Amino acid sequence: MKPTIEQEKIIDFINTKTEDLKISAFAGAGKTSTLKMIANNNPKKSFLYLAYNKDIQLSAEKSFPKNVYCVTYHALARKAMQIDKSKYKDKLAIKIKQIEVINLLGLNNFRSYNPYHIIPHIKKAVTNFKISSDLAINLNHIDLEGIMELNPVPSEQELLCQFILEKAKKLWSIEVNVQSNFPIDHDTYVKMWHLSGAKIDVDFILFDEAQDANPVVLDIVMKQKTRKIYVGDHHQKIYAWRGAVNAMQEINASVRNSVETDRSFRLNPTV
Repeated sequence: MKPTIEQEKIIDFINTKTEDLKISAFAGAGKTSTLKMIANNNPKKSFLYLAYNKDIQLSAEKSFPKNVYCVTYHALARKAMQIDKSKYKDKLAIKIKQIEVINLLGLNNFRSYNPYHIIPHIKKAVTNFKISSDLAINLNHIDLEGIMELNPVPSEQELLCQFILEKAKKLWSIEVNVQSNFPIDHDTYVKMWHLSGAKIDVDFILFDEAQDANPVVLDIVMKQKTRKIYVGDHHQKIYAWRGAVNAMQEINASVRNSVETDRSFRLNPTV
């Protein structure tokens, strides 16, 4: 396949510069094929193709050259944290009832609010922390709109937030305790990897569909000392429900480090 003028500029940038690159491309504009061209033009370099889900990974494995390791970020974190060689693997399968969590956090003696109304807010705060780039749980992870629905009085809202924050911190400490009989989920070990100072040892990271990255994954990638190539379409973002931010806007890349490809191979010339 002959590269377009835009793709030639990208390949030239990779071969002549040392900075990171952000490629903003519309649907069908050859985002993935551009990454393949970069890898094929640098056969002696090691690449990590970071996929958002398993289907994308499997598709990439069939078409990328041998110098590209295709993996989802969950699988990468799972391997880095050696989850399958630890008791954490068993914790992935544990099921726990709400009443058990209530007892664990001492909410059964909490008379001001129904514990079953408080538990979702505590869990939500922990979930928000996991997908954030923050290093500790804080008030920003609490659902303030939900708190206002529970109690309309501002002074009492503040006290409730502090209470939920305290319990969220406790819940997180219990969750990451390998000896506890409390479940973890896949976002747990990604966050553990992030907090441990995640390292990726390759020459290039190819971050495809970057617009669907959540803050914790974006932070992990951005902190790597290797070269990064971010590819995405800021018009597409299908994982907002999973905490995705529009990473194409968050990524620090100057104008000269940023390329837009606007020719779509899915449409005919008339369109």
